[in-house]
Amino acid sequence: MAGQPLKIQVAFQGGGAKIFALIAAAEVLKGFEREGRVQVTRIAGTSAGALVGTLYAAGVEPAVMRSELGSFPLRKLMFRRLLPAPIHMLRKAWRNKPIAKVAPLEELLARLLRSGLDTKELVFNSLAIPTVVVATDVGLRRKRLYKEEDPLIPAILSSCAIPFFFRTASPENTDSLILDGGLWANLPSDELEQSAALGPIVAFTFLDSGEAKAPKSSFQLAKALLDTAIESSVLRARNRTGLHVVQLNPFGISTFDFEAAQRELAVPPGRPYAVGPAYDRARKATQERLEDLIEESSREPQVVLSNIWKEADARMMERLYRVYKSQEMIRPFKYLRHLVIIQADSLLSTAGDRKAHDVLTQILRFTPSSTEIDFILLSLSVADKEEIGFVSCSVTDAAGQKVPFEFFPVMSDGGPGLLVAFTPPLKKGVGDFQLRVRYKIRDSMPFLKKGERDEIVLTAERADGVVDRMELVLLVPEAFGKVRIEAPPAAERGVYVGGPWDLDELAGAMAPEGFVPRGWAGEEVPASAAFKAYFLKDA
Repeated sequence: MAGQPLKIQVAFQGGGAKIFALIAAAEVLKGFEREGRVQVTRIAGTSAGALVGTLYAAGVEPAVMRSELGSFPLRKLMFRRLLPAPIHMLRKAWRNKPIAKVAPLEELLARLLRSGLDTKELVFNSLAIPTVVVATDVGLRRKRLYKEEDPLIPAILSSCAIPFFFRTASPENTDSLILDGGLWANLPSDELEQSAALGPIVAFTFLDSGEAKAPKSSFQLAKALLDTAIESSVLRARNRTGLHVVQLNPFGISTFDFEAAQRELAVPPGRPYAVGPAYDRARKATQERLEDLIEESSREPQVVLSNIWKEADARMMERLYRVYKSQEMIRPFKYLRHLVIIQADSLLSTAGDRKAHDVLTQILRFTPSSTEIDFILLSLSVADKEEIGFVSCSVTDAAGQKVPFEFFPVMSDGGPGLLVAFTPPLKKGVGDFQLRVRYKIRDSMPFLKKGERDEIVLTAERADGVVDRMELVLLVPEAFGKVRIEAPPAAERGVYVGGPWDLDELAGAMAPEGFVPRGWAGEEVPASAAFKAYFLKDA
């Protein structure tokens, strides 16, 4: 309903010193909540993400997190030593003793939690937002979840218990050894459920640094094995469908680079609003993703997701397409209307501008005419999967009621596609349906941008007879100048020639201020024909 905040669930990835970026994300998230734009309904966190997520749920202001962690004396964590640091750490590990002290961190957590919960009992049930924290039980080889009646501080410390650094094996251990949750699920999005009542899942994760190198020593090998296991769990979590991923760039700050992280968190004297450059980038990335999610959800889609093609297994996407092509292409359906609208923001972007995206909307109105429909494939009009931004999708019947469906990323002969599976299948002769997909891509009209002739082409796969109506709309920024449309030559084989079109109410409602619509339409378009129009910039 308009005016109500968008309900979301939040998963915070673990990352050690990269906690600075999670605090930056939490700061933006808290601002959106204060403005009534979002409402966080559930939180899941691992390691550093468990710390930030639990403090957030306890009502601790991100500014307080930043101040306290930015000024925390790291030397308090280390035992007094007479030997050089590497020898000291090896000696501790050899004696099955942790390298760092946990008591100072425990005191910090107690102080922060009390600032948010006051006199409430320090257990999960006292939190304002239901929260789950993930750790790893290495004795039982399984995850350990903390929630409800579990105490908060031991849960956070267990989830952050980096092996050898905070905890190690010991002959005195009688219970299972609980270690860092990143060993099991560093991005704990699986602990949140797909639920319309709870809202979409927003996962805060980190960009891969791309700086991995072959290990040169036993220590580097052990670290590489640990990093590989953790990254594998993160990739599996990101592949979950329906996840809205916010990728935070740590800009070279590694898991154990706590001094660099503190420089990002530090509050300069007399400049409470000054932040480090990487901290500021994390804030901006979070703001952009949340804005996208709110914009799409305001249009009442049933699914809003990020670029699932980037993380999905390439062979599986190709296999799904081959199965679809062999089984579904022989099952036609009636196209009543096929509309494509391109909001060409990138016509005004400069070279190298990676933020400018065009918004593409496809609306397909159809009816199961000859057989029931299990699947429909929508091609996303882009060759490179890296160029896709968010995608939103909805299916409604003739009465405007939502139709249940699932979706899968596929890689077709022409590039990425969204395979929509109706659950249950749409029965023959039961009425009309409308499938709407919106997504962002970069530079949809690259030739027009350079002042050359560009084109939009629309085809109708599996059409049962002629397509009643096909429409193309280009929304041109006013500042770009005038654009005219030309019909393809009549001699161009396999192409249907339409004509200029003044937008109707549906298409006109999608033209924002500052854009000039240019429309082209055709009726009774043969199923085998390509519907095409050329776009040129006026001199």
